[in-house]
Amino acid sequence: MTINSNREFLLLVEATMCNPNGDIDRENRPRIDPVTERILVSDVRAKRDIRDFLKNYEFPIFVDLEGGEAVTASEKILKAFLKHGENYISDEAKKTLQEKFAAENEITSLQRLVNFVKSDERDAGRTSAARRVLEEFAKKYFYDVKLFGATITVKQANSQITGPIQLHWGQSLHPVDLVESRAISTSFKGKDEDRAFSIGRKYQVYYALYAHYGYISSSNAKSTELNEEDVENFRKSLVQGIMNHATGTKLGRLPLVYLEIEYKLEYNGSLGNLLRFIEVETDGRPRTYRDIKKINFAPLRNVLQKVKPNVKKVLWWEHAVFSEAYGEKVCGLDVLEKETVDLLASLTPSKGSGEVGKGVSDQPMRNDGSLSQEEL
Repeated sequence: MTINSNREFLLLVEATMCNPNGDIDRENRPRIDPVTERILVSDVRAKRDIRDFLKNYEFPIFVDLEGGEAVTASEKILKAFLKHGENYISDEAKKTLQEKFAAENEITSLQRLVNFVKSDERDAGRTSAARRVLEEFAKKYFYDVKLFGATITVKQANSQITGPIQLHWGQSLHPVDLVESRAISTSFKGKDEDRAFSIGRKYQVYYALYAHYGYISSSNAKSTELNEEDVENFRKSLVQGIMNHATGTKLGRLPLVYLEIEYKLEYNGSLGNLLRFIEVETDGRPRTYRDIKKINFAPLRNVLQKVKPNVKKVLWWEHAVFSEAYGEKVCGLDVLEKETVDLLASLTPSKGSGEVGKGVSDQPMRNDGSLSQEEL
């Protein structure tokens, strides 16, 4: 059953001697706001962690490489549609196929639709039908489309799917200090160099406590048929995706807290960016978690009390490290009514084939098939 209530959520993450999100315009240094000197982490980076983790459970992923190779969005969806279309569209969509792309069987109808959208033929009725069928297939087959939406760029059937789950850019709750540069070397000779080794640079942040805010829309959930099981898989992937991305630049990130506010059915309001309700006091610019003096949730607790009549429940998860390392520094949670959830349990496996989108990548696919490095 599709979810019928709106939710807001916040994820608190610790980053120690790592690069949460590299900026390719600045030699892959950690992204930072030059005015506030706070770390920034794009939504694209966060969703890449989620997508890569979902692939471990064989969920078909749209924004990804195809067999290790970069492809266009059009190639991605049309290849998957030809292979799996008959199993991931409704009877109504199949009827549309027969009416607009008449054929002896469904497989031939799928091929005729693909041939049409790749052609220069102009037919408004067929174009509209192809768009509806491909959009429905994308929502039902590709799990990241079901969660986040997508831009489907096909020659004669472009469409924009707004996903029910939207993530805001993350930022640290305090100014940070960067490890300006660390020389790294390799035994291999670099291009145009005579010496037998090369020297490069590795940029990191000493320590940052950063957070992401997000929103789950029940109205948009109707479009992609997002259900409670999907939301549960999202929560777990958001947390476990970070923990499982153990690369040289990302090792050192640790999710500490996940908080989700679920509102009652009739309520369509929100609190907005929840980061504003978390106050962090530090001893100068922190180099380790020991330099955090206080994490104050009282402003969040207070504002939740004001909207309490509209709140169905508050979900809470924390890593064991949170209470162990920050326990005495945390305040404002004493009277916050919350329901504990387990976000380290296994996901519910995909019912799809999982044969599409198994290429592993740290980069998302752009609409023209090229790859963005925004989330490095």
